[in-house]
Amino acid sequence: MGKWPTPDNPPAPLTVTRAVLLPADTQYLAAINGAISELANPDNWEQVGTQTPEDTADFWLRVLIDWYG
Repeated sequence: MGKWPTPDNPPAPLTVTRAVLLPADTQYLAAINGAISELANPDNWEQVGTQTPEDTADFWLRVLIDWYG
């Protein structure tokens, strides 16, 4: 599987909230946490847009801090 392409622009300052329905099972929550945490790894991103993989991963790290908080 290839890397994810970086976006062409920085994220907007607006926040979108979406409901995610998960099974009431700690194993499913652990799987979601593991999958989402991969977004904060710059090695998973390939620079295609104007943002660097590091900037994109840093954005997702801030999202993750919120998610785990």
